[in-house]
Amino acid sequence: MLGNKSFNFQNITVTKSSTTATEIVSLTDVKNYLKLDTDLTADDTLITQLISAARIFTEKYCNTILTEQTFIQKQK
Repeated sequence: MLGNKSFNFQNITVTKSSTTATEIVSLTDVKNYLKLDTDLTADDTLITQLISAARIFTEKYCNTILTEQTFIQKQK
């Protein structure tokens, strides 16, 4: 995974330009799975942060990218 880095290969530079902010699991899906009332929003920020943390951990553990990312390729 590139993170926020770029790399060079045979006079070509590849740089990550963006990552889609949409998580692969929605807050609504998680609240439904946990049988939480969707009208209660006090813990929404925490649950959203846990969703992101779980995705990031999984990406690092599996050495794969689970969200859409855009890369720019430039020749030198």
